[in-house]
Amino acid sequence: MEEDLPQISGLATVLIVINNQIVTIQIDGFNAPITGGNFVDLVERNFYDNVRFHRIENQPEFSLVQAGDPFSRNLDISLELLGNGNFVDPITNETRFIPLEIKALGIEKPIFYNEIISPPVRLPNLEGAIGMARLGTLNSASSQFYIPLNDLPVLDGSFAIFGNVIDGLDVIKQAELGDSITAARVTEGIVPSRVSEIITNTNLLNSFINIVNRANIPLSIDFFAELTAEDDIFEISTKLSQEVFGVLASAGNDQIRGSIINDVINGNQGNDSLDGRDSSDYIRGGKGLDLLFGNLDDDILNGNLDNDTLLGGKGDDFLRGGKDNDFLVGGEGNDILIGDSGTDNLRGESGADTFVLAVIENQENNTDTIEDFNFLEGDRIGVSEEIYNLIFIQQGNSTVIQKEGGNNINNNILGIVNNSFAEEVKSATFLVDFSNISIPDALPSGDAALRIG
Repeated sequence: MEEDLPQISGLATVLIVINNQIVTIQIDGFNAPITGGNFVDLVERNFYDNVRFHRIENQPEFSLVQAGDPFSRNLDISLELLGNGNFVDPITNETRFIPLEIKALGIEKPIFYNEIISPPVRLPNLEGAIGMARLGTLNSASSQFYIPLNDLPVLDGSFAIFGNVIDGLDVIKQAELGDSITAARVTEGIVPSRVSEIITNTNLLNSFINIVNRANIPLSIDFFAELTAEDDIFEISTKLSQEVFGVLASAGNDQIRGSIINDVINGNQGNDSLDGRDSSDYIRGGKGLDLLFGNLDDDILNGNLDNDTLLGGKGDDFLRGGKDNDFLVGGEGNDILIGDSGTDNLRGESGADTFVLAVIENQENNTDTIEDFNFLEGDRIGVSEEIYNLIFIQQGNSTVIQKEGGNNINNNILGIVNNSFAEEVKSATFLVDFSNISIPDALPSGDAALRIG
């Protein structure tokens, strides 16, 4: 049934890396919600990573490239034998096919399913478009896509287009048979399969994941600005921020100040001071005792290793301590604070903040302290255990959250909530899915917010 297939309702952007070069594709969920949704869903599964281009046509009137056969990941399989592979859901073991989906050109014209229609169509087979390959059966498209290298009006009305290459078409034209897609990632748009109890704001959740996807897409160092191994004092210009994927510090105790637009800053090694300044930034501390400032707008701060201090500032910030003992301050806004491993101190300050506590296996002391839980402001506490397995113990002005029958030596105290009432803490506590089992071609498991940072 069409309603059971993944769909998107707006635009999305996918970055594809081929031969260490970037291709940017805009997906049109307005006019191809199922076809675009299917592709975005497969990208979200990392399905296209290491898939090879198995077909290239270079005829004067018919030129295109084609990829998406999962069997092409196997370098022992000859390209001549490829072209019949489809996406098989690893959970259900069923092959997914999608209907032929074509929207007629014109105001209020409908989308037709499993019908060949006469042109003109809303999404034609122009040079640089992206469409779904299929067999003779109209609903036989699955995972294989093609990109026309010249206009192919002969395909209009018979093959579903769902977007366009908006940058990097020259990379596609230079591709050769057997070239692989290193990685494909969604970097803009709303992906319906991203679900979180930690971040209930869908737009914020997707914005954070998209930022991390773009920053972490596998590229060579050439795409980043790399600092020296000395103690650098560096201010990122707006021009530089637009030209590179991020700034990487090296060894040394560095001071890096962001630009007025979105920045990606990685402190790497040393005791660094990293200030995002304006706009929404992604800041990673790396190794060493780091001080991270988000400042304005919605920032992602990750202390990573060692004992770090994270200050979100103004905006709805995502703070993640990483390993060791960290101090996290959300600041003004509805912030998310995750201590991770170590004994962390979490302070949300103003706004409806979300604190996340977890028992880390094989770590004796992982008890985090929440300094300023405020039930009336809408503060919440996410935990890694079912609520019925927990007890909430009032100790003076604080509440201890503990696994029933447990003790601190056995690492069963999840957290201490200062200046709180046990009943209010219990009412504000919810279960977080911390699972991280990775199955090839499956959607990422666990709470989607845990992919951030």
